[in-house]
Amino acid sequence: MIGLQSILIAPADKGIHLLPAWPEDWTAEFRLHLPEQGILSARVESGKIHDLEVTTPTGKPYPHPIVQPTSS
Repeated sequence: MIGLQSILIAPADKGIHLLPAWPEDWTAEFRLHLPEQGILSARVESGKIHDLEVTTPTGKPYPHPIVQPTSS
């Protein structure tokens, strides 16, 4: 489970990086717990992120930026 989470998200100094090592031809729907009580849910199809949602229990914005992969 930890290995799978590591290819979906990677905490970094400047935020949370999405799909740092996710193969472009894989599809997934996931919900993961982030540091500082954040919850990230999304769907990935053909290397593109759909339905991205980041929530916190307090309803306040998540304090770290979410960095999405750039198109190549």
